[in-house]
Amino acid sequence: SPSRFVHVTLFLSLSTLTLNSAADDGTWHYMLSGDEATITGCVEIVPDLDIPAVVDGFKVSEIGASAFKEKGLTSVVIPDSVLLIREGAFEGNILRELSLPDRLAGLYIGAFKNNYLTSITHPHSVTYIGDHAFEHNNLESDGSFDVSLVNFKKRASLY
Repeated sequence: SPSRFVHVTLFLSLSTLTLNSAADDGTWHYMLSGDEATITGCVEIVPDLDIPAVVDGFKVSEIGASAFKEKGLTSVVIPDSVLLIREGAFEGNILRELSLPDRLAGLYIGAFKNNYLTSITHPHSVTYIGDHAFEHNNLESDGSFDVSLVNFKKRASLY
């Protein structure tokens, strides 16, 4: 019946809202998906950013798209809990060195584009690097990257 359809649709809509809700703990802005958080920004940007592994009891598993784009960051510490760094998350900052978290699986399009990176330390867990992830940086080679990352130079646009 039509009223039953509306009831089921409303229930499913409310369930979706519960799974993907935005929050703010006074320092960090984040989105929830189940028991994990995606950091989407922070209340007060400092040049040396230290992202927490846990926010309000939720494990930080992702850095959201454009979360820290053009914020004047000079350094960033990304916790080992982070598995994904979304599109343009750290684009347009003043980062010179980068150590990626041990469990990181993927970097999306332009994640660290337009910085001043001269060196990157990455784990062997990285299996996906989006186009232009490191474009317009000062990287001289891709020697520090695992050769198993197919077409790394082309996809990450190091030069």
